[in-house]
Amino acid sequence: MFHDAKEGMVHRALKEASLLIGSEEKLCKRIKMSRSQYSNCLNRGDKHHYDSLVRISIHSRISIKRLSPDTEDINSFFVNPGLPIKVSLKNLVRKALPYLEHYRTDRLMIVGTNRWLISGSTQKNSYDAKGMKDGLTIALDLEALLLEMETLQSNSGNFDFLISERLAICFCLKQLLSELQDKWTSLYLEPKRLLHYSKLYQNQDEIDKRIAAIVGFNDMRTFYCLEQAYLSRDKKLLEAIDSKRISMGMIEKVAKLSKKQLMKVFQDWQELCTE
Repeated sequence: MFHDAKEGMVHRALKEASLLIGSEEKLCKRIKMSRSQYSNCLNRGDKHHYDSLVRISIHSRISIKRLSPDTEDINSFFVNPGLPIKVSLKNLVRKALPYLEHYRTDRLMIVGTNRWLISGSTQKNSYDAKGMKDGLTIALDLEALLLEMETLQSNSGNFDFLISERLAICFCLKQLLSELQDKWTSLYLEPKRLLHYSKLYQNQDEIDKRIAAIVGFNDMRTFYCLEQAYLSRDKKLLEAIDSKRISMGMIEKVAKLSKKQLMKVFQDWQELCTE
């Protein structure tokens, strides 16, 4: 049992980090920390291990604001380097999400610090076929994004995500929200924040608006249009959008069409993409 919400949050974040990397032993080795130091951090017996928590954040991409919620002023100066990290492949979880198979296999896998595979399903299959235990990824703290502790830019070190990758992140955030319904207490938020977020994410339109904004889509019509393009799973169409041969300006123009008209435009674009 935890003494307060912050203690629960830190313990949960540290356990998440060890699972993502593979084990407590692997995490300690990677950040050059003794098991006793890690235990002190885990149990919050020693609150002066801020440097150790920073190293854990850098090597796991879990937000320092979840790992050290007592140090808000210091945390504001922390900058995540955003470099790729190696994570345990066996611990990654595939959710019931619209993954794009055999698309942009030149890109790094993107995973959540909760071990969810966000994108790079084909890359994951390739790693598994080679018998690899660890894989290079871009890792995002989905929970910190939902709780407005981090922006996509700050959490990823300004990584340049493709449009299709931003949409994949959206689907993961929606899935996480769906699983959090009536389970907000599992995040160990303080009472005021618990009430705020449990109310904030109740209306579906508000959910779509906020999640779209998290990944940089501020116009909802454009966001819905891009979602439909993603769900079509047409690789040539998506490649044209990702490479900006189909510009955001063009997408904004057709975003006001009905779904039926939009599908006709996509069909025309698909034909152009094959020429």
